[in-house]
Amino acid sequence: MSGESRADAVCSLGFMRILLLLVSAACCLPAQTYVIKAARLFDGKADRVVEPGMIVVSSGTIQSVGGGAAVAGATVIDLGDATLLPGFIDSHTHLTMDFDPDYNGARLKALDRTVGEQAIHATVNARKTLMAGFTTVRDVGSEDFLDVGLRNAINAGVVPGPRMLVSVHAIGATAGHCDDGAGFRFGLLNHESRPEDGVINSPDEARFAVRFNIKYGADVIKTCATGGVLSPTDAVDTPQLTQAELDALVAAAHDLGRKTAAHAHGPEGAKRAIRAGIDSIEHGTFLDDEGLRMMHERGTYLVPTLSVRAGIAESKFPPLVQQKGGCRSARSG
Repeated sequence: MSGESRADAVCSLGFMRILLLLVSAACCLPAQTYVIKAARLFDGKADRVVEPGMIVVSSGTIQSVGGGAAVAGATVIDLGDATLLPGFIDSHTHLTMDFDPDYNGARLKALDRTVGEQAIHATVNARKTLMAGFTTVRDVGSEDFLDVGLRNAINAGVVPGPRMLVSVHAIGATAGHCDDGAGFRFGLLNHESRPEDGVINSPDEARFAVRFNIKYGADVIKTCATGGVLSPTDAVDTPQLTQAELDALVAAAHDLGRKTAAHAHGPEGAKRAIRAGIDSIEHGTFLDDEGLRMMHERGTYLVPTLSVRAGIAESKFPPLVQQKGGCRSARSG
């Protein structure tokens, strides 16, 4: 990237931070109108660059985007030789979960922190995400309704953050990637995971879990169709739900007007989800040609994961997780 390009990118991000602060602080600002000006504006709908660019924000809401004349009485913020950009969208986030390179330490913190403390940490993640330029996220799995509370607090203007589509509990099988009790000794958590916790073992339980999530605020339904990297009791590419369970899950969600997303590394689990009518495959690490053709025929979206392996390699994860992440063999320690 050239020096000019880097400078322009910095200016663009600077604009977004200014604009995001104005929009997110709507609850605290007086009824004020701002005009943000720059040399250029990228119009995502028209797929063109407008010169010069101008955005009008009033009472925390974007009123107009494009060029045009100045607005009488508005406060003008002139960013000069910069490009104004739309906010980014992140289709796969977990804002209520803190990343910790210390695997065992993170599991202890998850047991030690109160729900209230976790909620406060989540507000920090939401603000960081917004200030990085992401104005909408799809949050695909949480606990204790933290994602619902965070979304509602953002919508009410209590804390700054992006617009959130939330899924409550991700839904999966006992001992699978979505079973947060997996890996702990029996009896430690005082119960076996239930459909209310997103853990299912039949089509009927799948339907119940979907309806439970929607009852308590889910905008989208997330399921785990295969094993995962960070879960301690499964293989990363094995299917974890039957075809009947996935059929019931997707049908129940679609009946109630919700889109569905499936965590899927392995090809067979992904293809079961695709056959069920899933709307998106998350990760898709080992998708084969048949699975890709099925996705193309059905209009199934892929939400890839591009950078996690580097993070795993640099983290204090146990040998099994390192092996599943493709970074080193379990025998190498």
